[in-house]
Amino acid sequence: MAMPSRVRPIEEALPGHKRYIELHQKGWNNGEIADAMEVSRERVRQVLSFYGLKSVRSASRRVADKQLVDAICRLYDFEDLRDIARSMRVAASALEEAVRQRDPVALTLQAEQRAEKHKAALEQRLQEKLAYWKSASPIGLLTVTSMWRDEFGEFRAGARCECGRETSVRLEYLRRGLVLSCGKPGCHGQVRASAGALKAKAQQVAKHEPKHRSTTHTKSEFHTPDT
Repeated sequence: MAMPSRVRPIEEALPGHKRYIELHQKGWNNGEIADAMEVSRERVRQVLSFYGLKSVRSASRRVADKQLVDAICRLYDFEDLRDIARSMRVAASALEEAVRQRDPVALTLQAEQRAEKHKAALEQRLQEKLAYWKSASPIGLLTVTSMWRDEFGEFRAGARCECGRETSVRLEYLRRGLVLSCGKPGCHGQVRASAGALKAKAQQVAKHEPKHRSTTHTKSEFHTPDT
């Protein structure tokens, strides 16, 4: 990717570049940004160069005793190890190893905290998706009543068919309009007559599904005229 001869002002940053710049301005080096964005370091260098920005100096791997004591205290206050390392200008891996040798319990607390945050974030996503698909129901003959993640990590929706039968379906199938009823012959025949319109509605609903933040929708947004 060739870089332009003219440097673009940060104020005019492209939407896809803003996160790179935000992390750079927080003091993250190119390697840390690459890890966070799941891209190569070369890609980070290219994006930052587009705005005339250079990588932050690599963090030190030496952890002073005073820094270590302070870091352990902050870990017990539930601060994130990466944030602590960044504020001290030391490599997170070096700080983690130093803490492990001095006070491994502090790292155990950190791991437990991260697990709790992950669990809470997943629960929030489930509730957002459930609220959204409930408000958008019915999808075909199905009204969504519950949401969970199965053993394969796939989102599944519990649903009640118009006939009263309870069923479950992979959320991805619901999004694509591949499942529109409980599957009983009578229900299947009922949706087959207008399958095209019902499938189109499901796919339209899926386009507006909240990804990482809460979004409030009303049923009127998803109303499609009878065809």
